[in-house]
Amino acid sequence: MTTIFEGSFAKCLTHFAQVPGEAPTDKHKKVAAFTGVGEQTVRRWFNGRVKPMGESLTRLMFYLELHGYEITELEVLSPPIRDVAQIYAFRILSLTEIVDLVGYPKEGRVGTDSLYRVFHGKQSVPNKRMQKFATLAELYKDQIPEKQRGTVRVNITGSTSDHKLQAPPARVEANVPVRAAAPLQKKSSQSEHEAIIASLAGSVKALIPLAQMVSSDGFTAEERTQVRELAGNNSVFTLANLLYRLCGERAREMHSNPAATSNQKGR
Repeated sequence: MTTIFEGSFAKCLTHFAQVPGEAPTDKHKKVAAFTGVGEQTVRRWFNGRVKPMGESLTRLMFYLELHGYEITELEVLSPPIRDVAQIYAFRILSLTEIVDLVGYPKEGRVGTDSLYRVFHGKQSVPNKRMQKFATLAELYKDQIPEKQRGTVRVNITGSTSDHKLQAPPARVEANVPVRAAAPLQKKSSQSEHEAIIASLAGSVKALIPLAQMVSSDGFTAEERTQVRELAGNNSVFTLANLLYRLCGERAREMHSNPAATSNQKGR
């Protein structure tokens, strides 16, 4: 994406409020819808009477970034923190869910306030908790692009680069129905296979960081036993065997045919 302005959040917000494009009322409506506040509050942000804080500040920073603003406060965040902040800003996970998953206190506002400070670069994160942020980001960050494409943006005009910012969402929205319709009508079997493959690949990617965490010394033998019990019916063993068969066609053939494996061992 082309950068149309860079600087602190305050400077980016001032520029965004003044840049030509849609009527102010339309701009206020779109910002209000994304951040979850009233239009009057947005007008106060734009004229500098009130500063956005907490939830509003987090969402507004990423909304500006979506329009081509390079915000200093976001640039200095570590990748896992930045990704999790985006996951929250685009409502993929709630703040309560993130507080629970990364291990902040759930009582009162201690955990939520700490998380906001982290998102805004005002509080450091110890290494052990940073690993949880990294795992959480790995699990959910693939959903961010789809949320970005579905976000209603402000129509910014006045320069060639500004017009380019509006082009990607239009192309994506126009192409999606075409791609979806053709396989379903002409190659339903192929489309089904593609969906299964994509789903399995995504599940494997999601399992890896979780399996790494649970198999590490950070978890006890009792907790690993609990995983096997909760999964039930030798599911972990069955999954391991099935994944082994996916390592390659030779592994698939040998693991599908015990006799072949025995013959190989006897040679």
